[in-house]
Amino acid sequence: MQDSVREVLAYLKTARELEIGLMKLDKLEKHSNWKILQLEGKAYPEFQPPNARIEQERADAKSKARAIGAVFGGIAGFVFEFVEEWRIVEASGSPLAWFGNLVVFGMAAATCAAIGAGIGALISWGVGAIVGVIRSNAKEAENKVAKEKWKAKVARARKADAEAVAEFRSSSLPICELRVLYERMLNEHYSDGPIYRKYQTLPAICQLYEYFDSGRFAKLADAYNQYELEVRLDRLIDNSEKALQVLCEIRDSQRLLYDALLDIRDSIDSVNKNIDKCFEALNGIAYSQEVSSICLQQTALATTLLSQIGFYKNRHELSLPFHMFEGALIGINARLLSQARRMK
Repeated sequence: MQDSVREVLAYLKTARELEIGLMKLDKLEKHSNWKILQLEGKAYPEFQPPNARIEQERADAKSKARAIGAVFGGIAGFVFEFVEEWRIVEASGSPLAWFGNLVVFGMAAATCAAIGAGIGALISWGVGAIVGVIRSNAKEAENKVAKEKWKAKVARARKADAEAVAEFRSSSLPICELRVLYERMLNEHYSDGPIYRKYQTLPAICQLYEYFDSGRFAKLADAYNQYELEVRLDRLIDNSEKALQVLCEIRDSQRLLYDALLDIRDSIDSVNKNIDKCFEALNGIAYSQEVSSICLQQTALATTLLSQIGFYKNRHELSLPFHMFEGALIGINARLLSQARRMK
């Protein structure tokens, strides 16, 4: 009985490590893909011309010139009529002539002021239009130069981002390959194994391990029944993602799962923060180094776990495509080494 319990514990421990590794790689792959998609869908700033109101400014200049011309023209007309009247008064030799011509002067002054205002407004409008055209042409030329610079800047940014996306995708391939490998190894481990399919999850594996390790149970059937009872009574959470959201709540009731998820959260959060910095700086070399570091750790662990799977399979005379998994690990390591050489 003790041999059987030890064997189940070893089996569950291997399954737990595979589940943890798979969850880490899955989260890492999803975060990397999300950052790549963000970079691919990056919005670039719209062109903002330095002179955005050329037509309005041109119209305002004409209106302003016309108003100024009218004012000065009106004043000039009034002054002209005043001078003429003054000359007439002087010629008459009588200052009282001014008062006699007051009504005539007022009408004549108003007429001259109006004519002067009209002529002044027309001349100023024409001059203002010419000046406005010259100024607007200069501003349009300035806008054109600014737009060409903006186009060149955006083109450089798009090119840099496209190159970065290609580099990030290439560097991300080992994560995907390793995640697929862990998934296959886990399926291989579960196939023909003692754990019923329903309990082939990280929360269930961790809880079953606790049951056997504590000596509470020596048979899987009894452990299954207890697990089902505690789940129904809401004493246990049987979903990894849900448990990850309420991690502190399971610290006492599901200690092994708590430790596993805490390890996943802390390690992945740390890696993802470094990945975010790489994407912000478009630093493909740093990203490749970050990916290589975690992938090399996981390939080393996968090699150990593969030998443990093989040990269990051999003991029960079950077949294992060992060379297929070994070849996949060699291929991933080769890709990581190739990336390292390319980044030097």
